[in-house]
Amino acid sequence: MLFLWSMQGIRIKHELISLLICFFLLPSGLFASESLPIVQEDKIKAVYIFNFVRFTEWPLTQTTSANKRMNLSILGNRDLLKILNGKSFRKTALGVRLNARVCVMPSCITDSQALFIDSSESEVLTEMLSLLSNKPVLTISDIPGFAEQGGMIELNRDNDKIIFRINLEAIKRVNLYVSSQLLQMAEIVGNKP
Repeated sequence: MLFLWSMQGIRIKHELISLLICFFLLPSGLFASESLPIVQEDKIKAVYIFNFVRFTEWPLTQTTSANKRMNLSILGNRDLLKILNGKSFRKTALGVRLNARVCVMPSCITDSQALFIDSSESEVLTEMLSLLSNKPVLTISDIPGFAEQGGMIELNRDNDKIIFRINLEAIKRVNLYVSSQLLQMAEIVGNKP
C-alpha cells in the first residue's frame, strides 16, 4: 500500500513538472517587453489553450467519438487557428487529435469540446455563453471580464506575462474536470474550491 501511494505521488509530481514546463519554459524573449509582437503573443496563447484542453476531462461521451478528434472552435483569430493546426499541437494527452477550426454556426459550436472567443468577437460573447450554458464545452477567451460573465477560462496580460483566471463554478456546472495542478496556477473567480 505504501509503495502504491508513493508511486501515485511520483505521478502527481511528474504531471506538475510537465505542466510547469509547458507554461514557464517558453523561450525567454517571449515575455521580455510590454509590446510583444502579435504573432509571438498568439504562439503563447496557443500553448496555453492547448494545455487547457490537455488538462481538462470531459464526460466520456464527449471524448470517445469514432474519429477521436477533440474539436476546438475559434471565433475571430485566424492566426491562432493556423498555429494550433501546426505540427506542435497535433495530439492531446488523451491521444485524441486536436482539430482547431473556424466555426460560426451554432450547430458547429455546440459540437465542439472547446471554444476560444477572441477579444475581437466581444459583441457575440453573451450569445455564445447563452448557447453553451448547459453544454460540456470548455470556453476560453481573452476578453476582459470573461470569467466574471460566466466564461470558464480567461487569458489576461499582466505586464510582461500572460496569466489566466478560472471560473470553477462554470466548469463544474457542465461536468467538466480541470486538473488540480492547473487550478493551482490560476486565479479562481467566484467561489474557491
